Amino acid sequence: MEKATLKVVTNKTKSRSHNFSHVVQGSDQQQAYNQIARPLLEQLRSGYSCTLCAYGQTSSGKTHSVFGPPGCLTVTSVAQAQGETPAEWGIFPRLVLDIQKMDSVVHASAIEIYQDMPYDLLDDRAPLSVGTKRAGLKVGGGVVTVHGNTRASNHCGTHPPGCSCRKCFEAITKMKAATVAAARRDSVGKNHQFDPSPHPRQNKQQQDQFATVGETLQKLETAEDVARFALLVEGTRTSVGHALNDRSSRSHCLVNVHVSLRATTGAKKMVRRKLLIVDLAGSERIAKSGVEGVARHQATSINGSLTVLGKVVRALSVSQRHVPYRDS
Repeated sequence: MEKATLKVVTNKTKSRSHNFSHVVQGSDQQQAYNQIARPLLEQLRSGYSCTLCAYGQTSSGKTHSVFGPPGCLTVTSVAQAQGETPAEWGIFPRLVLDIQKMDSVVHASAIEIYQDMPYDLLDDRAPLSVGTKRAGLKVGGGVVTVHGNTRASNHCGTHPPGCSCRKCFEAITKMKAATVAAARRDSVGKNHQFDPSPHPRQNKQQQDQFATVGETLQKLETAEDVARFALLVEGTRTSVGHALNDRSSRSHCLVNVHVSLRATTGAKKMVRRKLLIVDLAGSERIAKSGVEGVARHQATSINGSLTVLGKVVRALSVSQRHVPYRDS
């Protein structure tokens, strides 16, 4: 990519120059998409999972760029565009529409991080747990389900999917022990030694992953599906108006797009990639936004989590031995 230099004036006496891959001027959504997000499509084809993160102060246009202006993501706008992408749609819907044009299957989940707690935006903000899980395996009795289907009940009956309480942990431990014992009996019957460790080829698929557990997945096959998905996220996500922004997001929004692509042209094997799109809540100076009460507490939580994120990025950029992931 070509480099662009932007000079930022911090006060009357000091200024700093920063290098960026691109500086997008104006409000053309297609231009922003072409320069910021379209290169990720080639990365997906090359086998990489990608992340796009929108960061900045409140009212700087993060949600506008990622999703679009309020109310633009509708089925009506799809019909009016007559086969084209609606002009006001942001980066996320444009990315998914281009991925749909590939030989692919697309699912997506939407998670809200509100005051350090995760919620499922596709399930009426149902609380989610965060922990270590194995890819492709059930955790805590809960499973990732397609939107609209009933979730599987867990080992403790009324506990939420992914619960890490003592009863759920003991139930999972017993289930694993029973599975290993059954495999041992089957192996003895076949007169060969049982090895409980996974096959080397399975290590990559069954490696531990630190992630949310039990969020709803929705299949996105058409432009109408994308519009309904994004409109549900927009309507469910926590927001509030203040002196600097009449639609200020009070939570971080993570849209996790799961893409299954053909490994090669005409091949039957499908490879899975993830595209994580993060619309962070905006930082703000409380003295300028004028928020009080609950909104003030929200702003404090947002600023604290963004500070931790900055520390994590800085630690990774300088190869620091300790990365403070768990400070927030």
